[in-house]
Amino acid sequence: MRIKSYEVPQQVIDACITVMKSGVFRSSDVASMAHSCIGKPWNKVLADRIADRLIQKMRREKKIKMLAFPKWQWVDRE
Repeated sequence: MRIKSYEVPQQVIDACITVMKSGVFRSSDVASMAHSCIGKPWNKVLADRIADRLIQKMRREKKIKMLAFPKWQWVDRE
């Protein structure tokens, strides 16, 4: 995944998906994980964008569903 000129490492994406699979989550939970994985020089706006992109992708693939705004839940049976 590329955000602006930054290539997001796969381990960051995997950590964010783990948060999504852990139960009910909010976009801010996923963004916090992205922010903590990247470290200090990371811009919070870009962490929010990673969360947004992952949520959009998983929603299109019907792996998550919205419970009540702003809460989501993983529903895919892998």
